[in-house]
Amino acid sequence: MKQFFSDMHKYRGYIFYSAKAQLKAELANSWLGSLWWILEPTLNMLVYLFVFTVVFHRSTTYVVAFIILGLSYWRFFHNCVVSSITLLKRYRSVIMKVYIPKCAFVCILILVNGFKLLCSYIPVIVLMFYYQVPVTTHIFTIIPITLLMLGFTFGICCLFMHIGVYVEDMGKLVTILLQMVFYISGVFYPINELLEPELASRIFAFNPIAFIINEARNAILYAQPCHWEGVITFSIVSLFLSILGIMLVNRGERQYIKVL
Repeated sequence: MKQFFSDMHKYRGYIFYSAKAQLKAELANSWLGSLWWILEPTLNMLVYLFVFTVVFHRSTTYVVAFIILGLSYWRFFHNCVVSSITLLKRYRSVIMKVYIPKCAFVCILILVNGFKLLCSYIPVIVLMFYYQVPVTTHIFTIIPITLLMLGFTFGICCLFMHIGVYVEDMGKLVTILLQMVFYISGVFYPINELLEPELASRIFAFNPIAFIINEARNAILYAQPCHWEGVITFSIVSLFLSILGIMLVNRGERQYIKVL
């Protein structure tokens, strides 16, 4: 881990420059420009709002902000995980020319999608004023909750980046698994209201994405205290996954060039 932090500090300039370049490249041929980072989660929200309210005839407090928050965190996790599988193949031309610690590419991925996650807070803030959501000190718990999402996603991405080098079909399997996780994470519906209490508690206990999304909504919309036991538990899990992922990536660095 000491080597990891040393490498990230040494290559921090490249990491930030590359993340900034990717964000600019995404806007190069976009007519709406950076506005699209706000419109995308909003337009996607309309789809699930229709499904939740019209198809299922359900609703919940602050329903529009509720769905945007869930989608924003889910899209961050989904985009990072899916991209991580082919991450080293995408940077193949760079890897063949110069040495760059491979975990740096995961950091770039996290930064790019993390910036988009921050942009998605803009419509949430607007909706908070519209709904007149009471703001309490509990809102500050969104910081450790978001950090937990970043840490958990980093660990998962390191693992999938390593496996993706050797298993070409990994992307297909992950896509199916993510579809299942999506529907049991309460992205567009309240787990506590639609599921049995015992089943809901099990989902929150074993599904970190469902837990994080629920805690983010509680912090921002419902002024409820954070469940610190869950945060600490999943933080330990995230740390374990991150350490395991970093170790695998560091051990496989010499082999990646041969396989790629």
